[in-house]
Amino acid sequence: MTTDQTCLAYRKLAYALGIILLLSMVVGCQTSGTNPTNRTVTEGDRVAILPGGPHNGRFVTRDMTIAYQYHVADEKLYISGTSDLKYAKVAKLSMTLYYLDDNGTVIDYYRFFARPRKVKMGKVMDNTFSREFDIVPEAKAFSIGYTGKTQQNAREGSWVFQYSPF
Repeated sequence: MTTDQTCLAYRKLAYALGIILLLSMVVGCQTSGTNPTNRTVTEGDRVAILPGGPHNGRFVTRDMTIAYQYHVADEKLYISGTSDLKYAKVAKLSMTLYYLDDNGTVIDYYRFFARPRKVKMGKVMDNTFSREFDIVPEAKAFSIGYTGKTQQNAREGSWVFQYSPF
């Protein structure tokens, strides 16, 4: 085998390995993370989906209190609220709405972002959210979970905080 043939063989091998690695990463990303479907939410974290509204409620966790209001119309769940966070500076906050069946089992879920607290012109803006979701036909209740990250500072670094209702 000549030097040119050897280089060509190595390039083809490297290309093939690169394709295999890329495909592995794509497939891995599709299956990464935990799928909450079929997990059961504790009774205290379930909110019955009642017709009409508005209906008010609160989720209280170690990191925050989420005050929400929802109403149901045209097969949609309209939910809005605020999250009173224990942390002063939050870089990210992602919330998840879980739809539950009669037994409190997750049948579908939607991730959405709440606006992190920011100071604008000297005024602190609340962590608010307002979304609408199509109601899954079998859904009888919902629950909320979240994950967030504080802004990094010189003394303490940053913190990741999360809550799951299972």
